[in-house]
Amino acid sequence: MANSPAQTTKLTSKSQEASLRACISSNDRISSLPDALIHRILSLLSTKQAVATSILSKRWVSLWTFVHTLDLEDSHRCRFYEQDKMKFVHFVYIVLLLNRAGSVEKFLFRFNCDPVCDYLCVNTWICSAILRGFQEVDISVPEVLKKDLMKLPSGLFLMKALKILKLNGGVMVDVPSSVCLPNLKILHLLRVEYANVESIRCFISGCLSLEELHIDVRISPENMVNFSISSPTLNSFYLALPYKFHPHPQIEINAQISDFESTLRCQVS
Repeated sequence: MANSPAQTTKLTSKSQEASLRACISSNDRISSLPDALIHRILSLLSTKQAVATSILSKRWVSLWTFVHTLDLEDSHRCRFYEQDKMKFVHFVYIVLLLNRAGSVEKFLFRFNCDPVCDYLCVNTWICSAILRGFQEVDISVPEVLKKDLMKLPSGLFLMKALKILKLNGGVMVDVPSSVCLPNLKILHLLRVEYANVESIRCFISGCLSLEELHIDVRISPENMVNFSISSPTLNSFYLALPYKFHPHPQIEINAQISDFESTLRCQVS
């Protein structure tokens, strides 16, 4: 049996409830706004904050379930306390289950510490969001050993509505043979690993409208000695390489770039 929106209030702290209830007064103007406008306001908050508004009054119980943004972030306590870890996992499943927005415009997912749960769990959440046709994805996870890298579901590389994709940290970029991201305009690949050189070539070639590309290389040189970037629509390119990156990769760029920046930084052991 599906949980009701009211059940999610158990995930809010007493201090949150107290401060939120303090917002209610005879001069409360926000509650008099149309639902659509309140949904837009709630989309500017993190999902946890949006859910917490459900305790304000009966009218607010389900307003958060129509928000088109999913902004999920774990707590540092999840690293040390199993109970907090399980609460976070339960919270994400409840949010995905009860969200009634027709589509998800933004999907932001951040881990602040070691993975709080199996990445199969995370992929399930991403697949659930994929079915809703999001336009912006921002995933940030801690850097981990190669065997623990997060692999993204292949469906992510076939999102026709996707416009912004940002990947940061312990993610393995292993793209399928066919990539179709016709509307992707902004791509950030920061401190991620690549399965092979062909992965990045195939990735970028499938982005037919790419305008901005940021690559922060933190991979073994043998995986990325030489590679080419071909994107006729690209006009902004940022590349960061470790200072001790040897041999230095040979990069061939086929694009009309008006804004190019390359940075060498010290290698982090």
